[in-house]
Amino acid sequence: MPGLLRFHPAVPYWHGVKKLGTFAAMVAPVLAPDGPTVALHRTFLTTEGRKAAVPSPKKLTRAAGPLAGACIPLHKPVRGAIGIAEGIETALAAWCASGMPTVASYCAGNLAAWEWPPGVQRLVIFADADKAGREAADTLRARALAAGLRVDVLTPTDPGTDWCDVWSARDLAPAAIGSAA
Repeated sequence: MPGLLRFHPAVPYWHGVKKLGTFAAMVAPVLAPDGPTVALHRTFLTTEGRKAAVPSPKKLTRAAGPLAGACIPLHKPVRGAIGIAEGIETALAAWCASGMPTVASYCAGNLAAWEWPPGVQRLVIFADADKAGREAADTLRARALAAGLRVDVLTPTDPGTDWCDVWSARDLAPAAIGSAA
């Protein structure tokens, strides 16, 4: 597992001004393109390791700087190549399935605005199969192509799914790999 992912056994969960409880959480830094941490991404968990039954199991702390272009850098580029997906779990699933080092943008809007590191020559976008995911992938693809990068967009074939869904279904039935654009 990427070294920047952390586990905290007891993080307070606030919904507005009301504390709903204390939960275990996966915690990851959201880094600005120039390196500093601008927020923390928290995924609240049950004791079994699933997402907690709270209004928003994934939350960002308040930002300490601009979030546009930032990401959760699960891996560094290898030989000039990097992959990107919206969420942490989706980026990890894409990495497990493909071996491509990945980062997580944490949301579709930030996928579209993501700033790849210097030296990247090839980008693989692991898009979600929904409207927001496709639009964000198209926007990032256009920006990367205009900058001279080689770009592949991989999207699961089943509407409404992401690469975490594909990875988790791999033993259940032959999963559709998706399409490249």
